[in-house]
Amino acid sequence: MNNRDDVFTTRILTLLKIDANNLFNRLKSRESEYLAIFSQKRTRDHFKEIFISKYPSISMGDLKYCSEDVIISLDAFYTKVDDMRWYLYHTDDMPVTVDDNVRHFLRELKELYSNLMLYLQAELDPNDDGEGGEEGEDEEEIIDLEQVDLIDLPDIDFDVEETELPESSEESSDEVFNDRDPSKNLAGEDTILGVFNKEDLKDL
Repeated sequence: MNNRDDVFTTRILTLLKIDANNLFNRLKSRESEYLAIFSQKRTRDHFKEIFISKYPSISMGDLKYCSEDVIISLDAFYTKVDDMRWYLYHTDDMPVTVDDNVRHFLRELKELYSNLMLYLQAELDPNDDGEGGEEGEDEEEIIDLEQVDLIDLPDIDFDVEETELPESSEESSDEVFNDRDPSKNLAGEDTILGVFNKEDLKDL
């Protein structure tokens, strides 16, 4: 494909993008107005101004410069638009039902329109990934522990005074326990053995 074909393709894609964008925005932004006119006057003449599109005038020879994805997306979007147009021109439904059906059409068109814009933009700007925001904006910050100044705990002075236990406490306890009279408790009071004389216990 030469430079002339590239320029022609870019122009075709740009025209398709503008046409689809204008059509969808009219259908969506003027919904309440054209439905109110249809409900009050039961006229359909104003619909032709809402459904204005250049797409039907594009030839097969022009579309051959588009990718398969773009062509399929174009067909899906404009076919749904034609379904909505046909419904509004021929329906005998009551206004409330018409409102509900139009909202349903618009929900389906919104998804088809988004897909079409995605493929058109990919063709017009292959380097555009379509993602908004800076790369890594939503990624969680990863902390590199090697780059963090850790506190050297041995260098911290917690000002804790050491309490020295008396060296004689353990020995004193052992001596008191070993030298204690079995007939006396630690408080020096008589135990059950202290009630009896040794002479009374020797025959037991």
